[in-house]
Amino acid sequence: VAQAKVKKQGGADAQEFKRRASAVDTRVGSLLDLVVEDFRRRGKNSADLKCKIDAGLRPYFRDIVAASVDSDTIDRWVEWRRALKLKSQTVELKPATINREMAILRRAFQLGYDRSPQLVDRVPPIKKFGENNTRKGFITPEQYHLLIRELPEHLRPITCIAFHVANRKGELLKLEWADMDLDGDPPVFTLWPGETKNDDGRTLPILPGEMMDTFRAIKSEHEAKWPK
Repeated sequence: VAQAKVKKQGGADAQEFKRRASAVDTRVGSLLDLVVEDFRRRGKNSADLKCKIDAGLRPYFRDIVAASVDSDTIDRWVEWRRALKLKSQTVELKPATINREMAILRRAFQLGYDRSPQLVDRVPPIKKFGENNTRKGFITPEQYHLLIRELPEHLRPITCIAFHVANRKGELLKLEWADMDLDGDPPVFTLWPGETKNDDGRTLPILPGEMMDTFRAIKSEHEAKWPK
């Protein structure tokens, strides 16, 4: 019995040593690679993510030992990141930009922590900055009607729809007639999961009046000119 317990404890000690040795050797660059691979495995486009990593995270963190990253390391990176100026960059980085990159860094450590054997034995504290995301640049109905009159004919329908629901351009340009229910109660159109910025689907109303009239007009034109 004693020999069996010694053998079992020896195996546990060996696994713990292996885990700690792995954590000591792990570089942050390897953890960042896990994030890119995780995106690919989940079927997400990793091109934008990779650009963020290569521009703001990898140059600084690539060769840093993951186990040594602490609050002071994060603070030094933030100062470095703010001082990093691209040729096309004329204004200071917004807190939201730094927060997105810190979220990637935290995700990298979390993926390393969740692996078996673990690549890191802890996730360092990463605190986000406050953001002022107040949106500006809305137009009044009067300005909208002036704009509609000046636009070429083919841009008026999408502008009308955008004015009424305020969705992102990329979301509206993906809409197909299969996403529309003009005769529903109420009439709606659907943005499916994976087609929005945060990948969440949602259903939006088709408002009576100008918005509905616009949809019905372009639907009639579609059926008359391009039925297939």
